[in-house]
Amino acid sequence: MNAPISIRNQPSESPPRHVQIAQDYLEARGSTLQDFEAAGCELTANANGLEPLFPAAPALVFNFFDPFTGEPLTYTDAHGLERPFQRIRALDGRGAKFLQPRNSGTRVFFAKHPNINWRAVLEDPSHGVVITEGETRSLAGAVRKLPVISITGVDCGQVAGELHPDLSRAEWRGRQVFLGFDSDVSRKDGPRMALAKLAGMLSARGAEVFQFTIPPGSDGSKQGLDDLLARHGAEAFTALLRSPETRPAECVGTYEPPVLLADLMATSYPPTEWVWDNLVLKGETNLLFGDGGVGKSLLALYLAIAAAAGRPLFGSATLQMPVLALFAEDGAAQVQQRATSILIENGLDSKADLPIKLWCQPRGETTLAKIDDSGTVTELPRLHALRAVLADAGVPVLVVLDSLADLFAFNESLRLPVNAALKQVLGGLCRDHGATVLVLAHPSKASIQDGSHYSGSTAFNNAVRQRLTLEMAKREPGDLSEGARPRVLTVAKSNYGATAEKRLWYYGATIVELPRVSVSDDAKAAALRKACVAAAIEAAGKNVPLNRRDAIPGIVFTDAEKVLGRRPTTHAIRNALNEAVLKTELTFVPHSRHRASGFYPPESEIAHDMARAAMRASKQKERDNA
Repeated sequence: MNAPISIRNQPSESPPRHVQIAQDYLEARGSTLQDFEAAGCELTANANGLEPLFPAAPALVFNFFDPFTGEPLTYTDAHGLERPFQRIRALDGRGAKFLQPRNSGTRVFFAKHPNINWRAVLEDPSHGVVITEGETRSLAGAVRKLPVISITGVDCGQVAGELHPDLSRAEWRGRQVFLGFDSDVSRKDGPRMALAKLAGMLSARGAEVFQFTIPPGSDGSKQGLDDLLARHGAEAFTALLRSPETRPAECVGTYEPPVLLADLMATSYPPTEWVWDNLVLKGETNLLFGDGGVGKSLLALYLAIAAAAGRPLFGSATLQMPVLALFAEDGAAQVQQRATSILIENGLDSKADLPIKLWCQPRGETTLAKIDDSGTVTELPRLHALRAVLADAGVPVLVVLDSLADLFAFNESLRLPVNAALKQVLGGLCRDHGATVLVLAHPSKASIQDGSHYSGSTAFNNAVRQRLTLEMAKREPGDLSEGARPRVLTVAKSNYGATAEKRLWYYGATIVELPRVSVSDDAKAAALRKACVAAAIEAAGKNVPLNRRDAIPGIVFTDAEKVLGRRPTTHAIRNALNEAVLKTELTFVPHSRHRASGFYPPESEIAHDMARAAMRASKQKERDNA
C-alpha cells in the first residue's frame, strides 16, 4: 500500500498536481484536504497499489469507521482475509467516479471528524440527523458540526429488505431524521422508491422522518448537500430544513418475506409460557377488566411482588422476572401500605430488595400516545421513558399499567385506534423488549350487564390473546344477606390456555383464595374425575399419555362406565381431565421437541421426566417402524 500523501509535508511553493486536484475537488464540496485527513482518510498517488481493480491513478481513499468505537470497518475478501473497507474517488476524470473492492458489501459512512461525537449522537435520540448519499456530504457536514450520515447509494440504507446493520444500532425512537438527496433524485422512480422504503424502516423504529429536496444550482446544474454547504453555508442549510420544502417523508411499509413451511417446521420455537399460570401470558399484552373499586390495582400489586420474588400466587405458579409498574391512580403512600401487607403475608422482608420499579401517581403526562380515528399513532414522552427503562433492564420484564384510561388519548369505540394501541404500541413493547404487559381497564355499565365485561370496540377482545375479568361474585338465589362477597377472577378469553377461575376474598389490603365452587362437582363428577386421573397416570407410566389431540382409549370409557353406571361422552372425559388439572390432581405438559404432550401426575418434576420418556419412546417406535 502506498504511503498517504499529506500537504503538510509538501514544499510551500507548489504542491504536486494530484494534490492540487484533490484540494480543489474537496474545497468545491465544502471541506479541505486537512479535513479529509482529520477524518482518517487518505490521498494516494496510485490507487492500483491498494487494489488491482482500482486504476493506476491518484485517488481520494475514504476509510470507514465504527461510529461507536472509532475502529476501522472491515470485510472478508475472497481468500478469507480481513481487509479494511475502503472506497476511492479517482481523480483522473476517467471511468467510474467511486470504486470499491468486489464483493465487499456496503457500509455506512460516518465521517470520523473531531467536530462530531458519533456515539453520543447515535445513543441520544434528541439529536436530529441527516441521511444523504456520498462520503463528501458527511465530511462537509462534520466540518460544520452537522451530524450527516452518508449511505453509498440511494438503495444502500438497507440489506436484504432490512435496515442496514450500521444504521440499526442507533436509537431511532423519537429522533428526527431528515432525508436529503441530490436535486435530481425526486425525478427518478427507482431512487424515490428506495428512499420511501428507507423512510418506512426508520419510521417503523419510531423515528420521525422528514424529506427535503436539495435545489439545483443557480445555473440549473445538479447540486448535492456538500455543494450547498460549500456555496451557501450551514445557516442556509438549516433554513432549508425549517422551510416548507421539508415535509414528512413518503414511507413504504416494510414486511418480512413469507417463511417456507419446511423452514417453519425445522425451527425450534420456545413453548408457550405463563407469567402467572393460565392467567397472564408471557410476551403478550394481557387485559384485566373490572369495575372501579373491585380490587384490580391490589391484585396487580400482588402479582408484581409474586413475579419479582418467584413465588406462587393463589395456588398458581409465577415466572420470576423484574417488574415495572405504572399506577396512575395510586400514590406512593398507598402503594407502600399495600406492599408492606403483601410482603409480610408472603413471609418476605418488608424492606425486601425485589426487582420492582414503580411510578406512583407520577408527575407529568401519563399518556403513552395519542391515536387518531385512522389509527395513526403520535408517541408521547412517557412512552419513550417506559422504553428506556425496559432497554436498560436488558431482560424480559413484566409491565403493569394501571389504567387504560390514563394511557391513551383515543376513541375506544373504534376498531383502528384500539388495534393501534394494543398491537402497535403495547405489542411493540412485547416484540422489541420481550416484555409481558398487563393492562388494567374499566368495563362499561352495559358490558357488565350483558356479561361481555369490556368497554368500546370488540377489538379489545379480538386484538389480545388473553383477557381477564374481575367482578363481585353473584349472590345465590334466595341469599338476602348484605355481607361482603368474594371477587371472581375469570379467564374471559384465552387463545392458548385452559379455562381458569379463582374466587378471591379481600380483607383490606389482603387477598386470600377461596376454594373453587362448582355446581357440577357432585359425587358422580368427582368419581368420574378420579377414574380419569387413574387412567391418565397409568397411561403416562406406559409412555402413551392421554392428550388433547388423540382419541381417548376405550379402556378409559370402560373404567368410567363401571364408576358411573353409564358410558360417558368423550367431551365429559376431556372435561374431567381438564378439571383434574385445575384441581392439581394432574399436570398437563404441552408438546415440545423433547416432551410428549399429555396428562401426567401432578408433581411437575415427575411429569416432565415422564413426558421426556414418552417422547423418547415415540421416536424409537418411529425408527422401529421405518
